[in-house]
Amino acid sequence: MKVHPVGVSPTEPFTQPVGIWSVGYKFSREDAKSLWGKTVIEPEPSARFVYEKAAEELANTTLDEREMLNKFIGELKAFEAKHGIKPTLVGYNVASYDAPLLYKRMVELGFAEEDLSFVRSIQVEDVREMAEEVVRKAAAPYEDILKQVGVELEPGRPIQGTKLKHVAAGFGIKAGDVHKAKEDVDLVAKVYDKLRSGAKFDVGEWQRSVERERRQLALPSEARVDEELIGQPRQKYKKIIAIEKGEQKRALDIAIEKQQGPPVRPRKIEPNPKSMQDLIEPLPKAHTSKGTKEESWRAAYDMEYNIKEEFSKAKEKMKGAADEATESVKNLADILKSSKIRKYAIFGGAIFGAAYIYRKTQKHEGIPNSQMLDASSLGMSDQELARTVSNSGSVKRFNEMARAHYDATAAGTAIHKKIEEEFSELDEFVGSEVYVEDQNLGIKGYIDILIESEGQKTPIEIKTIDDDKIDALVEAKPEHAAQANFYAHAVKSPGAYILYVSREDLSKRKSFYVPYDPGSLLEKVYRTRSAIIENLVVPKGIRQPMSAVSAWYGDDRMKPHSDYDFPAGRAQMFCKKFPKYCNFTKCGTRDQLNRHNFAGVGFRRTPVRGNYTVNGSRHLRCNK
Repeated sequence: MKVHPVGVSPTEPFTQPVGIWSVGYKFSREDAKSLWGKTVIEPEPSARFVYEKAAEELANTTLDEREMLNKFIGELKAFEAKHGIKPTLVGYNVASYDAPLLYKRMVELGFAEEDLSFVRSIQVEDVREMAEEVVRKAAAPYEDILKQVGVELEPGRPIQGTKLKHVAAGFGIKAGDVHKAKEDVDLVAKVYDKLRSGAKFDVGEWQRSVERERRQLALPSEARVDEELIGQPRQKYKKIIAIEKGEQKRALDIAIEKQQGPPVRPRKIEPNPKSMQDLIEPLPKAHTSKGTKEESWRAAYDMEYNIKEEFSKAKEKMKGAADEATESVKNLADILKSSKIRKYAIFGGAIFGAAYIYRKTQKHEGIPNSQMLDASSLGMSDQELARTVSNSGSVKRFNEMARAHYDATAAGTAIHKKIEEEFSELDEFVGSEVYVEDQNLGIKGYIDILIESEGQKTPIEIKTIDDDKIDALVEAKPEHAAQANFYAHAVKSPGAYILYVSREDLSKRKSFYVPYDPGSLLEKVYRTRSAIIENLVVPKGIRQPMSAVSAWYGDDRMKPHSDYDFPAGRAQMFCKKFPKYCNFTKCGTRDQLNRHNFAGVGFRRTPVRGNYTVNGSRHLRCNK
């Protein structure tokens, strides 16, 4: 563990002047605190807003800067007198930036040599350096996989993902607003305690936190609702919702009543398999088990035959409403050009995009593969669906996020490969990552393992789980059963297996058999489609200038109206036309900085003049 004196930096701490310094610190076994100060140097224009907030914090105190530093030194000396040991100053980037700057300010203010000498004797533990060692060690087994998503673990090079909030996510700590000094200091203390105690670091949660930050882009904060701009599209949207909840709900109720009796719960296979062959042997018996008789499930495959008339009526009414919604927003280009309040002009486009995606997911001739929904979305809760829809900007992105919701960590991917290799040695093995789709439902997916015994294909879904949770499993999780249920439908099987594998011990496994349930499948498909058009939040993909928003509306496959050509997508063209809303490195006014810093996703931590090598304070650091 690296420990540095306060007055000495291991490297040059900063090459650019700053106007406000701040130190978040914690004495050993003491509460976390924060300390603010200022220099006589004028801050850079691009960072002025951050410094003004810090200056405001400093102005609200009753002590001037010298008195604050005297109080700080007094606390250090009191700690030493009470415990008989030198205190350790703990902070994030404190060794390379904050502590040297604090010492420099004390020299500028003319502190006596006795005080300066005392401060130089204080040791510093830098939480960022400690965290980097933990991240390197935990992520090392997945280096090749992480490299594919842009995370490099090369020695002597800063690791992307050592920001405080990412490290906190790896330890399971809720970060809160880490951009405010008080919360930031508290979070440093929590992460420090985890590091010192050797707590388990979850690489998957850490990786997801890093990827979430990549997707976040700011929006203007001065938007207000303009009812005239979005009133008409909103009314059309309500009409679509009414039909969705009415006509199609009735059709699905009829279908469920026809095809499904009492609900069938996934059941556990006894005993648990000790080998791959043990998993295969009970298959013939499972095929004829209660709730999965041949005549009940084979008759259910042709869903369109049973509900063709009901679905046709609902689909025609839905199509008409969607066409009206398209007509009402076809002049979106003029709205974007003339509106002073553009956020809600984009909202009108979001309404169109939602209606269009619904139509794309309905059964029709030649539905493109790219517009089908992924089977993993069927098991998501209403809240998870709403969040995924709002954070995606296309069907493709929606599917990626749905897949990442279950077992998309680096560790999970490696375990899947290992299990697939084991199955490939069996005579019953057909293939792994087998693509399946259903044009009638508009759903697609990849079966982890497909086996065939006595002429009957059976899908096997692999799920990784924490070692302490696998013992408590008594049945398959509902979200996993929903996904396996579709795979059983896709290969015309009476059921599917779900194989749970411990992340810590690959030999620790549990398997469950999920009987095919067509009524449940229809319900899940209906609920997933409903979430797409019911979610009123403007999808982030539509408002991000660098995302693939054209998949929602604007490219050759999903062009909303032939009279308007938007080769990069409507939202992307909008952002290019009004660069001040998306290029915040060129901010020159207070208003634009406000848009940057209060855009709904918190402060953007901006490096000092683009220097990514040297981290700044909490408000300036930018680890790559």
